[in-house]
Amino acid sequence: MTDPVYRGRVRLNRHTGSLELLSVTVSDSGQYTVTITKTLNDPEMRGKTTLDVIERISGVSLTGPAEPLIEDQSSANLTCEGIGSIITTEWMKDGQPLSPSSSIIFSADLRSVSISPVRRSGSGEYQCRLSNPVSSDNAAYTMTVNYGPENVSISGQNEVEVGSKVTLTCSAESKPPASFIWMLNGRETGETTASYSIEEIDSTHSGNYTCTAWNSVTSLNTTATGASTGGTPEATEVGIGAEGEASHATEVGTSKVTGAKSGASEATGAGTGAGGGASEATRTAAEGGREDQELEHGHKSAGMGSPEEYTISEATRAGPRTETGAGQDSGAGKSGTGTGAGLTSSIARGSRET
Repeated sequence: MTDPVYRGRVRLNRHTGSLELLSVTVSDSGQYTVTITKTLNDPEMRGKTTLDVIERISGVSLTGPAEPLIEDQSSANLTCEGIGSIITTEWMKDGQPLSPSSSIIFSADLRSVSISPVRRSGSGEYQCRLSNPVSSDNAAYTMTVNYGPENVSISGQNEVEVGSKVTLTCSAESKPPASFIWMLNGRETGETTASYSIEEIDSTHSGNYTCTAWNSVTSLNTTATGASTGGTPEATEVGIGAEGEASHATEVGTSKVTGAKSGASEATGAGTGAGGGASEATRTAAEGGREDQELEHGHKSAGMGSPEEYTISEATRAGPRTETGAGQDSGAGKSGTGTGAGLTSSIARGSRET
């Protein structure tokens, strides 16, 4: 009697003893036994064989997290599925075999992989390949790990001239690319790109500049701060070392430094003596300490700062002022007074006020 499962699908050749199955399915897999008897008195002869019906693989899919992944915070589970007789499962990343590690763990049947925590190096294309002796199929999933912003820095030209265009550039390591906000003295400038340009730099641009890099996915922001200004219509030099450090300060204008190693250097115009002439006593007393004092002033203005800072600082003094040299005595001919206006502008990256 024929099992209903095989009805209409079986052909038996009684002369040869062969059995033919039509339209086989996976359920036909199993062990088949044939029994041969010559007569009722003869012993039975049996033979066995195993049939494996393999279904072609199709519809392979690789799924992963739908939400954004953040470095060192998120975990990712990748699952590979398909239709058919799956015998072998292979995993690849960017065309190379994916191997287990402390952060990459495979399931027992290799149908899924867990990555925890995710890191930026884990970004890339993952593939799973399902195969059997008669067919194979694969699927891919692209994983993006978001991070940053970090290593934010401000850079600009080495030399600028007052009245010319100046461009400050803010850079950051970030995935996705960071958005930027530029502020001057705590107020937004309206510039939201990586570059901030000043078409004609002058004294109105003095103040503290801040660049904030913002990552909309990680919800993190990092800020680089510095100070920037314009100056007089003279050549002005911006000191930025090879590593982004302050390199020097520059004096501009027609100022002179008076005093003889007795105090902070000041910018002044030409002095006038008590009798209306040039104050020779003041200038003579200043000559001995002028070179050292200017050098000292330059070192203070160019104090080293962090690579994130971009500094252009300006000091302006105007109006009448009285100064005397260190060599002053009570004699009217040995003292002098000076009046005038001077402008000292130092431009350096990472400078600190002294």
